[in-house]
Amino acid sequence: MQRPSLSVHLRQAQVRLGGRAILRSIDLDLTAHAFIHGDNGAGKTTLLRLLAAEIWPQDLPGRPPARLYSINGQHSASPLAARPWIRLVAPHQAAWFQEHHPRLPVHDLLAAGAMGTPLLYGPVPEHVHADVGTVAEKLALAPLLSRPIHTLSSGEMQRALLGRAILGRPSLLLVDEWQLALDPPGMRLVRRILEDEAAQGACVVLTSHAEDTLPDIPVQHCTIRCGELRPIPTTRFRPQRGHRAARPTPQPGPVRVAMRQVAVTAGGNTLLEPLSWQGNAGETWVVAGKNGAGKSTFLQLVSGWRHPAPGGEILRLEPALSVLLAKERMGVLAPWLTGAMEPATTVLQAILSGFSGSLGRPRPLPPGAHAAAHTLAQSFGIEAWLPLPVGSLSLGQMRLVHLARAVVHQPLVLVLDEPFAGLDAPWQHRLAALLASLATDERLVVVATHHPHHVAAIATHAMVLDGGRVSAMGPWVEVTKGPSWRHLMGEST
Repeated sequence: MQRPSLSVHLRQAQVRLGGRAILRSIDLDLTAHAFIHGDNGAGKTTLLRLLAAEIWPQDLPGRPPARLYSINGQHSASPLAARPWIRLVAPHQAAWFQEHHPRLPVHDLLAAGAMGTPLLYGPVPEHVHADVGTVAEKLALAPLLSRPIHTLSSGEMQRALLGRAILGRPSLLLVDEWQLALDPPGMRLVRRILEDEAAQGACVVLTSHAEDTLPDIPVQHCTIRCGELRPIPTTRFRPQRGHRAARPTPQPGPVRVAMRQVAVTAGGNTLLEPLSWQGNAGETWVVAGKNGAGKSTFLQLVSGWRHPAPGGEILRLEPALSVLLAKERMGVLAPWLTGAMEPATTVLQAILSGFSGSLGRPRPLPPGAHAAAHTLAQSFGIEAWLPLPVGSLSLGQMRLVHLARAVVHQPLVLVLDEPFAGLDAPWQHRLAALLASLATDERLVVVATHHPHHVAAIATHAMVLDGGRVSAMGPWVEVTKGPSWRHLMGEST
């Protein structure tokens, strides 16, 4: 079926969420591809959700509708006719699927997109199976089709959600933080897919903090700031990447986590091949690798959120503690936790939950917990957010809240999975400075990131994972000069 012509028109559109004005007097005629740039909390995600008809604008008495859809020249304030032709790809979708349907096979996630339903509710036609196979090949997902989605890396899940969207043959394709969690090969695949969708008639709308790797699509450029949208010149935004010397390799401190012949399997697939590793107090380990290499799986092992296959052994802290007790001495910032928090939870409650090491039933708080949370929020510059529900925050703002949650109880082990994802350049630099203050002689820090330049100043050790195997491991200065690291970073060896 041919895609209809679809445009969206906003006139003085306003949106309030959680009692706050998120979008203010938005005027937009979306008739061509667009790139929307903005800082954390500026309103980018809310604007895409408004365009996708996931949320409604405030219609003021005596004024024309704030939002109109035009399909093949026919205008309507109702989104009902337009919604089948609109697809949104956003981080909150990954969190929802992985929380509610973690065992959903990748194939079924994609096929439901082709059928235009959240999940599969009946047999899948043969032509849909064929289309799923074609899209999976284009996005390097074919080997993963039988895997449950909870085994995917963040970058693989991003590609899967994009595949699910394009299988619906949308007229309007909205992609929020389109570069999020993608390694360089994944980014090239996604750019190519977006260019193909534009060539086939879809109107493509992207948001991001940086514009230096945009697909080759002619776009109208806009910036959103404090909920207000404005056109901007088509200037390239290039983040400044300084090179800093690494910390000297410290003398080994007390053992914080030790693994012996640990492996991970799920659904008959090997996610992590047997490895032995030890992390000591005073060390900062940077875990690097392509999407799907096993970085998140390794971090889940370190933090006790995943169990190893039989035969492996993990000791956490000295003397060795149970997983439950060890979690109370650990701090974790990771995508697999972000979506597990109820949207109505306040920022203060979210930070205080760090004292229990769990997102389940809260335990009695230790003396001084509230004072510690307020002091930490003040040092992070987020004290004004404390009464707000976390559901009203942007992705980048949630990252900062989860970092505060991870460190409020002064953990001995700090585990960070892609901490810089979803943050604009100023906040990336600010987070790097915060991490430098958190890397103490008593603490083991383990960071998985596609942006190792941000943590080079505090790194003492590095591990490179490739297809679930350790290809390099040791002191930072040695690993980063070796062939595995140089190949991963695209440097000549």
